[in-house]
Amino acid sequence: MCRCRHQPCPPTQCVQRCPKFCTIPYSMPAPLFITPARIPFNAFLQAQAAKVLINKYNTQLATTLEGRTELLQQLLGGMDESDPPFIEPPFYCDYGYNIHMGSGSYANFGFTVLDAC
Repeated sequence: MCRCRHQPCPPTQCVQRCPKFCTIPYSMPAPLFITPARIPFNAFLQAQAAKVLINKYNTQLATTLEGRTELLQQLLGGMDESDPPFIEPPFYCDYGYNIHMGSGSYANFGFTVLDAC
């Protein structure tokens, strides 16, 4: 079986590269982590950074509105700072910077935005 474990391949081809799916040479040690297929590495890091901010937002106490507003400013692509949006946790998104919310916006709990495009 090939090192990438996608499919069995003949030993002569696997020593070079898995012919269809893998770009990792067989002799190369496995990386610490592999990004999901077809996601650029930079986008993967941006999504991980967004998950950290979202986790902080979702675990904040309901009484700390200023802290939540600061996290939304870091996460969202645009928002009205004089009348910031209010999002009931839990809140989920992919990247965050593709989201623009108007003044006084309100989103109820379980708000999920698929902003990968």
